[in-house]
Amino acid sequence: MFDDDSEKAKRKALFRRVARAIKENPGSFSEKLAELGFTWFDDEVDEEGEEERAATIRSDNEKFLVAYFEGETELSDQVLNTYLAEKNSDSPNNPLLRVYLKKGNDKLKHLLM
Repeated sequence: MFDDDSEKAKRKALFRRVARAIKENPGSFSEKLAELGFTWFDDEVDEEGEEERAATIRSDNEKFLVAYFEGETELSDQVLNTYLAEKNSDSPNNPLLRVYLKKGNDKLKHLLM
C-alpha cells in the first residue's frame, strides 16, 4: 500500500492533522480540512430545489397567480378562485408554488389566510 517509510510517515502526519482539525473545530472542520487540501463533495441531490429552479408557468391561471405573488395585482375573489382551481387541478404546478411558499411570500400568506 505504501511505497516506502517516508510515504507512510507523511500519511500518518496527515491523519494526525485531520484528527486534530476535527477535534478542535467540530462545527467548522470542513474549512480546516480545506486548508489541508481536501475538497468537500456533497452527493445529496436536492430534487425539490432542482424542480423549483426548472419550474415554468404552464397556464394562464399560473401566470395570473404569479402576477399576484409578484405584487402586480391585489387579492380578490378571482385570485382566490384561481388558486383553488390550480390547487385542486389534476396536475398542479407544485414546484412553481413552492418557490413562493419557501420564500415566505407575503401575498401567498394573505391568500392562504
